[in-house]
Amino acid sequence: MANTRVNRAGSGASTTVMAGVAVVFILGLMIYLARSSTASVPAAPAVGDAGTGDMGAMAPAVAAATFGANIQSYVGQEIDLQGVTVAQVMSPEVIWVDVPTPQGSTPFPVKLAAGSVAPAANSTVNVEGRVLEKTDSVVNAWQASGAIQNADQRAQAEYGTYFLDAKAVRRAN
Repeated sequence: MANTRVNRAGSGASTTVMAGVAVVFILGLMIYLARSSTASVPAAPAVGDAGTGDMGAMAPAVAAATFGANIQSYVGQEIDLQGVTVAQVMSPEVIWVDVPTPQGSTPFPVKLAAGSVAPAANSTVNVEGRVLEKTDSVVNAWQASGAIQNADQRAQAEYGTYFLDAKAVRRAN
């Protein structure tokens, strides 16, 4: 019969050393990943009360009538549109607000951030965001993301040339 006994003397020390090396390696990897990762994106804001947080701190306040008098001059700019009435909640991510223009009150689309809470129809809100040109690719992206969900909503979304890409919506005073 063959001798099957294995000499295990001293094997405990090498196992402890290997475990220690593994722990040090994992800690080093975690520190490296923490330092090299980018900051996470904060959750989308919900509808808040007027005056909470620093919404509007970076964007200039623009009265609805001033905005409506010359919408195209605001394209590409970050604004805090003041005192607009929510005319319609088209979907959880797209609402229409009434903007006074020289031709009368005009519906204007607002794209809410994903996960935001849409304000109620007929409520008066302030909307902070960037005014952008609405192109076919923008509407296609809205449809692909689920912001617009059917052909009727797509037809509504195609109306107009510009929209407000909202990062914050809050009740007006």
